[in-house]
This record gives sequence, structure tokens and C-alpha cells, in this order.
Amino acid sequence: MFTTALYSLKSPQNLGMIARTHTAFGGDLIVDIVDGDKPWTWNQRSVYWSRGLHKHVELKSFTDFGAFVKWAHEERNQQVIAVEIAENSTMLPDFQFPDHPILLLGNETVGIPREMLAMCDHVVTVPLFGQVVGSLNVSNAAAVVMYEAVRSKTAQCRPIDGNVFACPQGSSMEVRKKLIYPKSSSKSSKPKSSSSSSSDPSQEE
Repeated sequence: MFTTALYSLKSPQNLGMIARTHTAFGGDLIVDIVDGDKPWTWNQRSVYWSRGLHKHVELKSFTDFGAFVKWAHEERNQQVIAVEIAENSTMLPDFQFPDHPILLLGNETVGIPREMLAMCDHVVTVPLFGQVVGSLNVSNAAAVVMYEAVRSKTAQCRPIDGNVFACPQGSSMEVRKKLIYPKSSSKSSKPKSSSSSSSDPSQEE
């Protein structure tokens, strides 16, 4: 398991996609570290891009980076792993993740400031191999690092049911739909006339 921390993230789309990936890989909570802004709240766009999975994420906010690091070390006994392109960082394939790390990702434009990197326990870089891309989108970088953090600890993958992964409460698509879209699925359980038709929102990607 891991925790995700986001420093001064601006895009609701990125927040929503990170929340979806965070949930898929078994993260516990998402920490929002704001820099002079109001703490994150789930709005229509972030909810949309999370595909409703925001309901399964606990969101905690800090307005001071030092307070966040102190909380991570003293209250949670977790190491803060910054994901950033920086000198003297460790390339992701060479990094040994601790148990239950906090994965810190930065602002879409400025990343994680140097003085904050110095307060982290480790700095990890996702290596790139193409010749024309300078960096990954923060939600893409988050997905790569989350996967590697979980894979390196040999977490048990859920079984596959058709073209999706089986849910803990059952393997049917209806169970999966109820977990993510409880209101819409309860409506869809009512008998419908043969002439009516509706799309299944759980099929959206």
C-alpha cells in the first residue's frame, strides 16, 4: 500500500485521473499540499475524470510543506518519495521502495521546488527514452510510479473477469457498476421496457 501526495496540483483532470489510478493500485489516501490556494474539493471535472472513484478516496490537505513532512514521519512513519527530474535523483528501475511510501508529485508547470526536494527522503526520476519529450504529464508519471511501487512489493493482483478485473464483492459487471455508480446502478436494476436503451457508464474509459 502507498499514499499519494500532490503539491500545488492545478488541473481537475489530472486530479481525477490520479485518483482513479491511485484507487486501482491500492493507495490509501491522497494528500493535497496547497501553496497559497484553497484546499482541493471534488468538482464536476475531477469527479468525471476519476470515473466516480473519488468516493473511495480519503483526501487530506496541508498548507505547509514542513508540516506535511513532519506528519509523514512522526504520525504515519512513512518516507516521502518525490517524483521529479532532478540532479542526483535515483532512476525508477534502480530504486528500492520502502514499505508504505508516500509518493509525492508536483505542480504541472514548476514541479516540486528544490527546497522541498531537500526535505524529502528520496527523489526518484522516471526515465524517458524518446528524443523529443522532456517530461511526462503528472498523471502519467503517477501511474508509472504507483505501478512500480506496488509491483516491487509483489502485491496480489485481482483475478480477471472477461475484460475487467473482478471486484472483491463478486465478479459480475453489475457488482462493479454498483461500487462505482451506486445511484445509476440502482436505477438500472428496475425493469425496463424492451424499447428503452441506455449506455452503461462503467464501460467508459
